[in-house]
Amino acid sequence: MDRSRTPNPAACVEDIHYLPGRSLNRDVISRLAACRWLDNGTNLVILGTSSVGKSYLAQALVNSACRHDYTARYYRLDDLANQLAILDASDPARLRFLSELHGCDLLVLDDSCEASHESSYVDRGVMRSSRRVRRVCCLGGGPHFA
Repeated sequence: MDRSRTPNPAACVEDIHYLPGRSLNRDVISRLAACRWLDNGTNLVILGTSSVGKSYLAQALVNSACRHDYTARYYRLDDLANQLAILDASDPARLRFLSELHGCDLLVLDDSCEASHESSYVDRGVMRSSRRVRRVCCLGGGPHFA
């Protein structure tokens, strides 16, 4: 769980509040928490307006995946873009970092509204190269998420 880099390792699906108006389906969340979507080769995109709990849900799914013995990594796209920007393309550290991304079972990319256009470029690049990653979960709330 520590290696997942999730900002809230205590987030769990058992603590999700199914309040009226949130459009959360308890059955769907339960099925996602069972992680069969990882086994079935399904990617997941979580969309919603700002502050509805997309990041918490993704972090809870990372927690669930780790409890099911999957490896997971959680990145905000702007942080991922910054990390890749400081590493030269030929730097062995960059290659190790990319190998770690490609080697995990679940890669969560949190595309917050503050993310830059550069991070959207990273999003597309990582998604294109995600064939080596088992599953990708993307979060988006702004109009730039495509």
